[in-house]
Order: sequence, then structure tokens, then C-alpha cells
Amino acid sequence: MNQNIEVLKEILDISSERFMLSVITTDVYGEPVLPIKGDNRLCTTLLHQQHDSLLAVMKKTLKEAKNIKNPLVYEIWPGIHTIIAPVTSGGTTYFLWAGLMIEEETKHLVKKQLENNYPDVNGWERVLDETPILTIEKKREWISWINKLIKLSSAYSDERSEYVSYQIYNDLLMDAFQNSDLELNALMGKIFGKRNDFDFMGLAEKREEETYSITSVSGEAAQGLLNAEFSVGEGFLGRVLITGDNEYWENIKNDPRSYFFNKFQFHPAALYCFPFTKHDGSLALFFGGHITRNTFSKELEYAKTLAIILENSLLTGALTNENTQQHQRLSSLVEVCKMMVTRPEYKRIIYILVDISLSLVEGPFSCMVLKDSTSGKMKLVSRGDHNENMGVYAQDVINRYYNDSQRISTDVVLKNSSDETRWEHPVIECPLFYKDELLGVLCVGTNSMAQSRLNEDMKFLQTLSIIGGTTLQLAQNQDGGKDDKQVYSLYKATGQFDPAAFVNAKKASQMAGEFTGKLGLSSWNVQDLINSCLLFNYNPAFIREMIPDSRVASIVEDAKDLIGEKSTVQWDEVSLESQSLAIILTYVKYNNLEIIKSFTSKPSEIMSKFIAFIHDGQLIEEEVSTEAFQSKGNIESIEQTIKELKISPREQEVLDLVIQGLNNREIGEKLYISGHTVKNHVTRIFQKLDVSDRAHAISKVYQLRYEQSHSN
Repeated sequence: MNQNIEVLKEILDISSERFMLSVITTDVYGEPVLPIKGDNRLCTTLLHQQHDSLLAVMKKTLKEAKNIKNPLVYEIWPGIHTIIAPVTSGGTTYFLWAGLMIEEETKHLVKKQLENNYPDVNGWERVLDETPILTIEKKREWISWINKLIKLSSAYSDERSEYVSYQIYNDLLMDAFQNSDLELNALMGKIFGKRNDFDFMGLAEKREEETYSITSVSGEAAQGLLNAEFSVGEGFLGRVLITGDNEYWENIKNDPRSYFFNKFQFHPAALYCFPFTKHDGSLALFFGGHITRNTFSKELEYAKTLAIILENSLLTGALTNENTQQHQRLSSLVEVCKMMVTRPEYKRIIYILVDISLSLVEGPFSCMVLKDSTSGKMKLVSRGDHNENMGVYAQDVINRYYNDSQRISTDVVLKNSSDETRWEHPVIECPLFYKDELLGVLCVGTNSMAQSRLNEDMKFLQTLSIIGGTTLQLAQNQDGGKDDKQVYSLYKATGQFDPAAFVNAKKASQMAGEFTGKLGLSSWNVQDLINSCLLFNYNPAFIREMIPDSRVASIVEDAKDLIGEKSTVQWDEVSLESQSLAIILTYVKYNNLEIIKSFTSKPSEIMSKFIAFIHDGQLIEEEVSTEAFQSKGNIESIEQTIKELKISPREQEVLDLVIQGLNNREIGEKLYISGHTVKNHVTRIFQKLDVSDRAHAISKVYQLRYEQSHSN
């Protein structure tokens, strides 16, 4: 076997030098699988370009020219030619590329084209002088030579095929056991792509009591089967669900049992189906076969091995996910409890409950419906997928938990969609009590249909709601002193003489409560800023007279000076609270970031943070009366620049989406990066935060923010 490798390499070297061509061997996707042989100067030069390199063009060619059956001369660039030859051996197809060559008549045009496309490369004329000229005689000679290489490659591949099979099994097993987070479709794609023994493969899993669905399919012709449903006993696949035996069928194109496949414009000629039991006790089916061949041979043993690998992969993934979820949930409860031993902050606890429940249940949304202790109005704080039915659903929660005269149960319940709510997902509803007082309802949407997973989620949320209720009560007891009540009374009075200013003050105070998370202010300074937003419409002298021991008057006075026509102070001469107040009130009034940018010739750090805050807003907070819904306001997504940990801007974006409950695939789609890149970012973030999972990351961000604010 080693001797054949050396012979193949030697012939490639000798032949490529003889014909002044370079030979590149690739897979069907255009990825090189052997070292490049030969020293065709035009080929070498184009291989090393940063854009439109030769390899990139080769990959594009294979996507466009899918039906290459025999060696041919192909015009890979205008006026530039290569020989493409498919080599199929041992069930695997490769491509040999031999080139590059040009035609004498178009040499000057090729030179102009290359100079335009690659202006940084000098000496194109010399390169083309050394490039072989394509003639009819040369074409015949090169095609004959490439055919000999194909025969040699096939012989070499046949000898290696048995060894390769064992290597494939080993690689797949390593993927299955080491990458527990490998998605099912990705694993199926790896299985199907390793060898071309079959035209199609698929996996069917249980959906309902007597209904199964095809959840993964590989093979272009079989894509129409994805999500197709069948019943126990229906067709070939349904029969295996009854017998529980490994089955295979040949010459089935005219078999009536093929009707299930024919409905989806799919016509298999031979089919195998191997059942196996999943971790939750349900049966799954691994199937595949041929479209053009009516019979099987040795490849059935390969399929049986793949079924075992797939079964073990699903089992490993299920166990790993189960252990990870248990660990994350326990960690989350520990972190929430830690908040109780520090000074609890009401809003922060609400956001933690919403974020952690969304992240760990991995549902479409999470929200908290609660009554504001100061105003008595109902509020909705939510994250995730929002649609027009969110308000309808929140009103339904209010009616059932707050307006119903019957005693509310403390148990967590699963609420399914109804005609009244028109919400497409089941929702786990968790009332938060302290003694007999209802403090709020945590509502978490779920995509899970498995009863075992629902039970686990409900147990976790039951515990979380008990801890959350106690923590919220502690926060309420510590929030809001005499001054705050007086501020609220003055703010309410604004609504009588200036309704527009009253609305703007409310919007500003909500925005201030969230934006200050970026500034590292202490909780007391945050409250001063919120109070300043509420009382901005009053004269500072009047505020000072009514609340003499408060900083609110000074904050309002400096903010008014900053945005006045004849400002007497500089931005860096006043407090962060005054700067924030000036920026927030201006934005609320004009809804225009350009006005804020024009305050100074160079945007200050606080302005830059505010602009980023507006762009990144994700969390939604609404005030909901029991009669109608009030206007919405954006709340900052939970993103925190932790400078001492050197988290990059991109890692901050990823961390923010992790906290919002998105998985790696969803983060990749949001940021237009690959899942592999997301995984690398997440790993580095966990290392910098010194945490092991997402739950710890969420809690760590809140904890660090809390510690920073209280160190000032």
C-alpha cells in the first residue's frame, strides 16, 4: 500500500513536469486531498491570490458543473483552460485538475484581464510566455495522460478502501462521542459524506403516540421527505415499528408499500431500515438505500455499523445535555441565592429571572407580569420573540391571576394556546408569592413536546419562582424611601398641567433605569438619576425647596445648563448623572441621535455608550393596565463591557445574545458568522469570565456589574 502511494506521487511528479502542468486532486467540494504536483507558473501565481484565487474558482466550478462524467478541457477563466477529470473509486469521487494552459490567439486578452483583476502582480507577460499553449494535438495528449492517471488512482484507492472504511468508522465514532453538541443533521451529513455507498439516508423519530416524522435526510433526491409523517404500520417504515427487526427490501419501485415515498416524488429502488431505542424509550428508525440500483451487497454491513454509531451519538448527546442542564439549573439557583445575601435590587432581579429562565428552558420567549409597588400599574418585562399576541396573552395572565376572585394556586402550570390568547407555544406559568401575596407571574414559552423535558423544566421553574418571590420581597422592602415617594407625588402632579411632559418623563425614567447599567453607577446614584428624569420639568430651586437633602436639584440644574442655548459648563465638568439626564431627555424629546452627536465636536464616552445602548436595545418593558396597554419602550440588552477581562467587541455581541437565550446556530445567523466561530467565541468568553456554562455566564455578568456599581 505504501509502495503504491510512492508510485502515484512519482508518476504525478514526472508527468506534470513533462507536460508543464500542475496537478491538483480535490474532493467533490473542491478541497485539496493530496499535495499539489508540478510547477505551472500561471497555476502557482493564481493559487496565491487573496481574492478570486484558483481554489475558490475551482470550488465554484464544481457547484455549477455537477454532471462532469469524463475528462474534459474546461475554460475556468476567460481564455484560461484546465483539464477536469472525475475519479470514482471505492464509492468515493475525487477530481483531478491539470493546468493551466492558454490559447495563442487570446494570449493578449488574457494578459489584459489578469492585469485588471490582479494589479498588484507584476510580470504577467513573462508568466504567460511560460504557460503551455492549448492545441488540438496537445489536448488529445493531455486527455490520454489524464486517463492513465485515473486508472492508477482507482487502483490505488481500491487497495486502500478496506483500510479507509475502518478509518471512517473511527472518525465517526470520535465525532459522535467527543462532540456531544454536534447537531443531528450535521452528524447525518458527516455519515453520508464519508462514502457514497448509498443514494440517500434518513432518520425518523416519534412525534405523537402513533405518528412518526422524518427529522433528518441526506441525499439530494430525498430532500422532499424531510418532515414527512407516517403512522405505525404504514408502508415499509411503519412495518419496522411493529416488528422491531432490521429489514431490507430490493426491487421495490413497483411495490405498493412504496406509495408513502412516491407521495413526495421519491422513488427508491432498494431500501433498508434499522430500528433502535432512544434515551427517552421511544423507537427511532435509521433508513437509506439506492435509487438507481435494485439490490444491496456488502454495503448493508456498513449501514448497520452506521446505525450503531448514530444510536450511540444520540444517547451520548441526550445524557450530556441532561447532565449539563441539571448543572446549569443548580448553578442558576445558587447564583440567584447569592443575590439575596447582597443588597437586592428590584429591577435587576426581574431581569435575571427572565434571562435565566429563557436561557435554560431554551424557549421562544420569557416574560414577567407584575404589579408596580409604587404606581399600582401592571407591568410586562419580556425577552425573546415578540408578536402582536404578547399583549393579549399578558392581559389573559392579569385576568386569571390578578382579577380572579378565586384563590390562586402556588403551583407551576402549563398553559396551552387558546382562542382568547392565540399564542402558538405552550407556556409554563410560575406565580411568585411571598407568604400569601402575589408579587408577579413568570411566564416561559417552551418548544418542547416531550413530557419528560416539560416535567424537568417545570420543576426547575417552580424552585426558581420560590426563590424569586422571596428575593423580590426583600428588594421591595429596601427600595423606595420618603424622598422617592415625594418625587413620585410631584411627578404624578405633572400629568395634570403638562401631559406631554409627563409622558416624556416616564419614558426617560424607564430608559435611565436601564442605560445606567453601562455606567457602573451605584444603586443610589441610579435612583437619583431616575428621580431627576421624573422631575426635570420643575425648576431646580423648587425641587431643592421640596426635597432639600436630595441631589436631584443639582443634577437637573446642570443638565438644563448643558442643553441650554447658552451653556456655562463643559460636559466633563458635571456628574455622570447630569450628562445622562441631558442625553436621555434630548433623545426622548427628539428621537434623534444626530442631535446628541452634535452636542460636542468629539462624542464623549457616555455619548458613545448611549448610542450603542439605543442600537442594541432588546429587552422590552411595558406598563399594562387591567383595561388597556400603554406605550412600549426599549430597554438595553444585557451587554456589559468588562474592560479588565479584555472581552472584545465581537465577544460582547456574542455574550449579549447568549444571555438572550440564543443557541450557537441562532447567534451565527444573527451575526453572520459560522457556528464554529460562535463556539470559539463562547469558549473564550467562558474562559475570561472563569465560568463553565451559560447559566454561570449570565449570573457572572450581573454579579460583576453589581460589584462595580457598589465599588464607586
